[in-house]
Amino acid sequence: MGNADIINSLSKEKRGRLFPVKLEDYNPQWEKLFQNESKRMIKNVKSIVSIHHIGSTSVKGLMAKPTIDILIEIEHSTDLDVLKHQFENLEYDINVEAHKPPPHLTFVKGYTPKGIIAQTFHVHTSYKGHPNERIIFRDYLRANPEAVAEYSQLKAKLQKEFEYDRDAYGIAKTEFIINIVNKAKAQPMTLDEKSKQKACALFDTGDINKMQIGTTKGLQQIHEYIFGGLYDFAGKIRTKNMSKGGFRFASVMYLDEALATIEIMPENNYENIIAKYVEMNIAHPFIEGNGRSMRIWLDLMLKRSLKKCVDWARVDKTDYLSAMQRSPVNALEIRELLRGALTEKIHDREIYMKGINQSYYYEEN
Repeated sequence: MGNADIINSLSKEKRGRLFPVKLEDYNPQWEKLFQNESKRMIKNVKSIVSIHHIGSTSVKGLMAKPTIDILIEIEHSTDLDVLKHQFENLEYDINVEAHKPPPHLTFVKGYTPKGIIAQTFHVHTSYKGHPNERIIFRDYLRANPEAVAEYSQLKAKLQKEFEYDRDAYGIAKTEFIINIVNKAKAQPMTLDEKSKQKACALFDTGDINKMQIGTTKGLQQIHEYIFGGLYDFAGKIRTKNMSKGGFRFASVMYLDEALATIEIMPENNYENIIAKYVEMNIAHPFIEGNGRSMRIWLDLMLKRSLKKCVDWARVDKTDYLSAMQRSPVNALEIRELLRGALTEKIHDREIYMKGINQSYYYEEN
């Protein structure tokens, strides 16, 4: 018998004493734990289409049990026996939960018949394309601090009442969660959600093959496609100066000249392509949406010249943002970081969609 089977065979009272409800104030390390574990999963579980940090540890300022909840989306064609084996190799126990949506699987780690002995993780599974209320709930909380405060108060109250009964604690939160999800569903899609849909459609419609490659015009085409109808500046070169994090991007006085120079930079090898990408980032031609557009622009150059692209799901957010911040001084770090994530799967829809998810994740605060 595995740990999960032994634990499930224990009485409710004994499980409650082994695994009491313990809440902690928000800890920024929870995001790092998610990042590290997601990298392990992406490396070892090839059927993952997208991966999300969910649950209370994914919301800044929210009191939570220190368990990292993760949602993975998989293809409908995934061999579930293989999936189970891959998670067993990552030291997870398997819970088959018929009451949950297909494929009815949750993977857990950190629990033993003697109690919690290590960092705990819950990995929830969902088939690609299925709306997921966990993400809806998380996103609403992230955007509404007053709801975070209300939820923290509720959790603190319920923890005192149900410290040794996790099931009752979870059930008692249900009404609040349902109300929040219903509020969120009643709201219109955010601009980011709409632009992300358009970024996915760029691949699915084949329109990505119509974009100019390596030119300013091509970057404008991508930007217009993703943000058209959402921002009046979609596809338009900015006409005001910009800075971010203390770094000032190219002055509008010299922006046209800079873009013309970048356009003729060579793309004959990997090093030159990354140099061109870094220079375009310094130019920062748009008011908003530069990064999301430029990562697609970069991949198109890599595909044409090297028959490769970046598997962005393998590029850690913190590592990427840090390397890009330092790239105007020294591009070595971003060059080697992206080199390690190159793939020859240039026509693979899954690689592209994972990349879009990761690209939008980079932009989250």
